[in-house]
Amino acid sequence: MAIVCKSTAEIERMRSSGRIVREVLDHVRALVTPGATTMDLERAAEKKIKDLGAKPAFKGYYDYPCVLCTSVNEEIVHGIPSEKRVLKAGDIVSSTAAWFSMDITAMRPSPCRSTIRSNRKFASCSR
Repeated sequence: MAIVCKSTAEIERMRSSGRIVREVLDHVRALVTPGATTMDLERAAEKKIKDLGAKPAFKGYYDYPCVLCTSVNEEIVHGIPSEKRVLKAGDIVSSTAAWFSMDITAMRPSPCRSTIRSNRKFASCSR
């Protein structure tokens, strides 16, 4: 497989997409609190994405219903947000997002406030 060098324009598109990912995931991370649902995070992410003028890659892809993949604790990846999934103190939440403008995905582990010490350490090490 050959190494493909990106043009200046492609690098700028990647940089711009990365900023959007960061803004959305930072916004979502701030909402990870006990009592919030993963669907609350989904709605906030979708609104932020719309406000930024971006188009999410996940929603509608093979009928996937959401803009985020949100997993809690032992769920590894690709959790589907739900009203039934209520966050508790100590939960580790990971949210993944991607955009059509460029293949950039990012995952941010977010400890739920009042998280036990070992979970905070895990989230810190996995950034």
